[in-house]
Amino acid sequence: MTKPQIVLDTNVLVTAMRSRRGTAFKLLSRVGSNDFDIHLSVPLVMEYEEVLLRQLEQTVLITYVISEVSKNLEYMPSHLPNYWHNLEI
Repeated sequence: MTKPQIVLDTNVLVTAMRSRRGTAFKLLSRVGSNDFDIHLSVPLVMEYEEVLLRQLEQTVLITYVISEVSKNLEYMPSHLPNYWHNLEI
């Protein structure tokens, strides 16, 4: 039986980067397992780089904003619920 031949769409990488719970992350975790062959091209790798760097920049900005907001939570009235304690970054 021949191994499946795949090309990973950029959206799969972005989705895997955003959450470790989904199928995209599980698929990406199997890279290098010899379960399938991945096919790449120079333009595709350049697209991966461009999109993932953009996502990383957004993630860093969001992390900073959440950090700044959480610093100010101590000034919120105590009767308001704290929704930040379950936030996953």
